[in-house]
Amino acid sequence: MYTIRVEASLHLLRVELSGRVTTEEALRAINQSAMLAEAGGLGMVLCDMRETRRGPGDLAVVAASLALRAPEGMRIALACEPAQVAIGKRLVRFSGLRRSLQVFDSVATAEAWLGALDRAARPRIAGTERRHAESVLTPAGASAREAKATAIGSRRAG
Repeated sequence: MYTIRVEASLHLLRVELSGRVTTEEALRAINQSAMLAEAGGLGMVLCDMRETRRGPGDLAVVAASLALRAPEGMRIALACEPAQVAIGKRLVRFSGLRRSLQVFDSVATAEAWLGALDRAARPRIAGTERRHAESVLTPAGASAREAKATAIGSRRAG
């Protein structure tokens, strides 16, 4: 069985697998996840397979589907139990997605990896551009404190 949740504020698709997952079910999960990610402009997937007890039977077919459906730039983190890490690594190897698909032994480390990637991918605004935007967007007569609170790229907002 599987569930798919969109966390739009994090640009994250969370896929949770549990129980027995057949090859067909894994292929449906991949297809639906790819469609949701594309429609929502999501660039990261966290697949939690810790509750999976069996399956899928044909890992090579699942890996091929994953390789075909994962758009360029998509980052996929597989969270596994320690006993499942070898299966996750085979999926990575069979798919050929060594840079964008990683296996982790906990959800926390998977989330940390995705979070680090998200922070690295965020566009940064240069100091001169930030000061110009602040001067344009700050209401006339606003105090320095109010101006700082509304500043684009301020430390609190950033």
